[in-house]
Amino acid sequence: TWWALFDMRDRHDWEFNQFAVLLTQAVLLYLIAGLVYPDFGEEKVVALRAHYFQQRKRVFSLFVVAVLVSICRDLVLDHALPDRANLIFHAVFLVTASVAIATANEWYHKLLALFTAGTFLFYVSSLFARLR
Repeated sequence: TWWALFDMRDRHDWEFNQFAVLLTQAVLLYLIAGLVYPDFGEEKVVALRAHYFQQRKRVFSLFVVAVLVSICRDLVLDHALPDRANLIFHAVFLVTASVAIATANEWYHKLLALFTAGTFLFYVSSLFARLR
């Protein structure tokens, strides 16, 4: 997210709705991070696996919303959908997150972590390969 925001450093024609969509995306990522990690402040043992599966529907629901807001960001900022490759990555993230909401299968979630990490690295390296 910060990389895409940095790319907007020379933009000077801001409107409130454009700023609001960027702020919404950042807030959603913050909420996702807050749900993923349990409260470690107390002197008790934390079951990370149990916490993950307890929060799974909330986390991935927010992730779906974040991906949709990401698509809306291009609509609001550029008045157009993202380019085809970017839209395909968004669709992949939407589908995998939607399945994660629907299933508590432990193997799916383990594979999803690896798949998402690899896909996200490929996504960032292919779409942001050229520094501007």
